[in-house]
Amino acid sequence: MSFRYFDIFLDAFARGDEESAEAFGSTVHWGYWDAPDRADGTTADFVSAAERMNVEMIELAGLAPGQRVLDVGCGFGGTLASINRRLRGMNLVGVNVDERQLERAAEHVKPANDNELSWVRADACDLPFDDGSFDVIMVVEAICHFRSRARFFAEARRLLSPGGVLVVSDFVPSSLLTPGMRSWYRTMGLAFERHYGHVDVTYGIRDYRALARRTGFLSRREHDVTLNTLPSYAFTRRLMWRYQLPAGEAIANDSINRAMAWASARGLLRYMLMSFEAV
Repeated sequence: MSFRYFDIFLDAFARGDEESAEAFGSTVHWGYWDAPDRADGTTADFVSAAERMNVEMIELAGLAPGQRVLDVGCGFGGTLASINRRLRGMNLVGVNVDERQLERAAEHVKPANDNELSWVRADACDLPFDDGSFDVIMVVEAICHFRSRARFFAEARRLLSPGGVLVVSDFVPSSLLTPGMRSWYRTMGLAFERHYGHVDVTYGIRDYRALARRTGFLSRREHDVTLNTLPSYAFTRRLMWRYQLPAGEAIANDSINRAMAWASARGLLRYMLMSFEAV
């Protein structure tokens, strides 16, 4: 399985596009700015904010030396690379369905600080690990691509011992927007999926709470960081226009970005960091 936007990034890397490699060659998710009004639109600023998002997820998970950590939908390995630099004695595993992403991760992220590091091709809803294999499972801006959140949560619960932690970042519509998002997705879904692959951005916070209860988790923290992520939209719009995509694709992609930015700025589409404890 591949995603069009990863095809675009990988093609750009192969052409020697240094700005693309700097921006998305390691971490492929939104950035976090303490002071979003001071974002300057540069690649260096975005990279720094993307790393800060990694730190937010690490702190949300309460990671400690010596833990076993699974990053599902690991992309090019940027979040595990951050953990690898910061903590010792970790057993770190990255999972992805796209072999090309794993190959780049393996090439660019090497074990450090007495950590173990491995990369596994697998479906997020059918993970090839034994029960209780991990202390922490992380999903950074990838769960919207999974074919079933319910199936993934069940797998995550199987892989965590009681007290284990699942942390997720996701685009979550407000209760006011959820019906509208489902209607919008019925209209725009095909264009959306052509660029981003399978995506479900209609899952609300109440849906997450109910899913956690059904699958053996307690919802521990819900942290709305929407305002801290807003500069990501303008940066990614600028970068995508430079790729000279076919006109229809470029316009559709820009329209999706603008719609999400508009909804996010008004609190209708929230960027949430969530933690769940296995019970």
